[in-house]
Amino acid sequence: MTETSLLRLLSAGSSRRFAEPGVKPNYASSRTVRISHIDLSLVIEPVAHTFTGQATLHVEPLLLHRGTATFDLDEVVVDSVVNGAGEAMDFHHANGVLEVDRVEGPTKITVAWHGENPTRGLYFTGPKASAPDRQHMAWTQCQDEDAHYIFPCFDAPGVKCSYSIRLEAPAGYTLLSNGQSVASKEEQGRAVAFFEQREPMPAYLFTAVVAKLTTFEAENSALSIRYLVPEGEEANAMRSFGKTPQMIAAFSEKTGIDYPWPRYDQVVVHDFIFGGMENTACTSMTDVLLVDEKAALEYDPDGLVSHELAHQWFGDYVTCADWSQAWLNEAWATFMETVWWQHDRGQTEAVWYHYLQAKSYLEEDGGRYRRPMVSYMFREPLDVFDRHLYEKGSCIMSTLRHELGEEAFWAATKHYLQQNAYGSVYTRDFQRAFEESTGRNLGRFFEQWIYGAGHPELAVTLSESDGMLTIKVAQKQKGDQTAKAFAFNFNISIINKDKTEVCHILKVTDRNHTFAVPAGEAVSHVRVDPFFKFLSTMAISAPREWLLQTLHDPCPVLSVRSARALIKTGAQSAIDAVVEALQSHDFHAVRGEIAGMLAKRGGAAELKALIAALNTEKDPRIARTIVTALGKFRETAAADALIAKLEAGNLPTPHLHSALLAAIGATRDARAVDVITPHLSVDSWADIVRKGALSGLAATRDPVVLDKIIEYSGLAQSERTRASAAAALGALGDKVPETRTTAAERLMQMVKEPGFREQLFAIRAMGQLKSPITLTTLRDLHAGSGDGRVRRVA
Repeated sequence: MTETSLLRLLSAGSSRRFAEPGVKPNYASSRTVRISHIDLSLVIEPVAHTFTGQATLHVEPLLLHRGTATFDLDEVVVDSVVNGAGEAMDFHHANGVLEVDRVEGPTKITVAWHGENPTRGLYFTGPKASAPDRQHMAWTQCQDEDAHYIFPCFDAPGVKCSYSIRLEAPAGYTLLSNGQSVASKEEQGRAVAFFEQREPMPAYLFTAVVAKLTTFEAENSALSIRYLVPEGEEANAMRSFGKTPQMIAAFSEKTGIDYPWPRYDQVVVHDFIFGGMENTACTSMTDVLLVDEKAALEYDPDGLVSHELAHQWFGDYVTCADWSQAWLNEAWATFMETVWWQHDRGQTEAVWYHYLQAKSYLEEDGGRYRRPMVSYMFREPLDVFDRHLYEKGSCIMSTLRHELGEEAFWAATKHYLQQNAYGSVYTRDFQRAFEESTGRNLGRFFEQWIYGAGHPELAVTLSESDGMLTIKVAQKQKGDQTAKAFAFNFNISIINKDKTEVCHILKVTDRNHTFAVPAGEAVSHVRVDPFFKFLSTMAISAPREWLLQTLHDPCPVLSVRSARALIKTGAQSAIDAVVEALQSHDFHAVRGEIAGMLAKRGGAAELKALIAALNTEKDPRIARTIVTALGKFRETAAADALIAKLEAGNLPTPHLHSALLAAIGATRDARAVDVITPHLSVDSWADIVRKGALSGLAATRDPVVLDKIIEYSGLAQSERTRASAAAALGALGDKVPETRTTAAERLMQMVKEPGFREQLFAIRAMGQLKSPITLTTLRDLHAGSGDGRVRRVA
């Protein structure tokens, strides 16, 4: 499942413990029988929102079995249970469990059931007030443990079996499921399709899609690679998916394991509740992935596409044994995004992509909570799907690659995948495979990075005297579960005045470590951790002349760290150099980071520099960061520059348009409300312009905008607009006391209205308001919602 999961979008907030109060360790349930195969037939009616099913479970009692087989099955009516001879069996179905009596030996158990409008697992979407012409469709989303709302199974990631799947729906619909597509037909007004998932698969990776789709096929590929999108939305399909064959080839080469399934479909569905889901051989995707030409200048679908594809190896081919081990799925998939970035765009872009992942994790670690990668302390499995699991996990994989070296790391990866092919794994299996392959004892690495929490927080001091370079490395991290002293390889490079480079790998093992390295008499400057080889935060203290050199280093992370160190010196010449880099640095993202640093300083000179940069910056991504930086100033000059940029028109991307509206509101200029309001009517990809307008109105802190924000929270608006309005109500009510009660009342209504995304954003906004009148609503949602994500956010 992708990094754009809603829970991670909502993971801002004050620092607190990861586990909810009173939560006990969450372990997977025991089993009574082994399921070797499931013959599954589903008849789905997308207009009526009903389904009927029949499953024949091939089972064998386990050693401690006492005659009763239990299966997960919820929110359906069980019509019959019979044995292999067609004889009725005694059963009991309650509280999400189906118990079948007198299962004494290997047998087949056939269960028939029917259901209507399930709350989880199978979703029905169609026309609504904001999209009256939208087609009816049905699709599944079974992670983490929602497959049992569709069919009887053991709904745990470590339990796998093979499947034969039959889908039926009205004629005219495309039918999709897992594995090999065996046959399809239409007769007597019905569409029927058959699939064989011959390799073992956990229930959470089951998929069924019933929708009217247009199919695109990749050309010149021995593997069947298809992209399926809703009818009427074909224009942007190839822009989003066109690199898939190259990604498959790159991942097969890196891992040493060919793509492990008979086909690969990527299907876009309406109102999907995550970014994407890596169902075996058939990934489901959000419609936001269908990015138009303008939005594509800032939003790159490759991150999501490569992430879900990587799961076909990491998660589907080799699967975490239980959800405490989910990092083995998500860390690998997020790490493989950076592998694709390097393959497709080169080292500099990949390093920056990796650095942004680290920043995302660090925001959660520093603001919300800190936790070990492996933890059983969760109420719902989806609780662990956070920035630690994804972004920190990716950084740990990158750190391990640096520790072992490129060749050894990928050889060990191949060994790990081969050894556990089509199976399930714990972290100990991952560690064992890497130790077997490399001969390295990784006990300390796993103890610090996986079973412990946090990361190295470093103060690095460089100095040179009498031809010797002194490097002081002090570790500052704190916390009961955090290593007092991480052990890691610390790379430095000495650049001489003749441009030659001498590299050193320093073994850091202590909390305070001082190294002395011969440097000669011709040192130009020193590069510290070039290309961001291991996860850390790092404050660098070095001679100003060295920092000025590394301000324009080929490594963008080193450039950013140098800019931060130069600003910290307070010397005007150092700050002038950083200001100059705002317009002159070769790498776009460094210019954007510098804009944020200057906004944090907040002086008149910084304001002048940002305005000048806004008028010259050609890259819309960086223009957007400059715009956001200008929104930090409560100065007429900042508002003038932003309004002029907006009114000049010809904005290259909806992202920049949105950022301008939000920043104009943030300046709290007297003109802001009148300038922003007309843009509420602008349609754009993902409703991002309207989102910026609502955010900007809330940021003005003008009570007059309350009614307009409430208007856009109504059911006539799209789900993304309504979610943005909910966030705006929280922001406005938090800062403007006279609007708080009305905002809270509207948010309490919104959680009772249709729309999963809107509900989550409304809950988050109620938390921001801190209004006592919302407590009963939040408690009720936490105690009684059928969705674990809703309970967690509440």
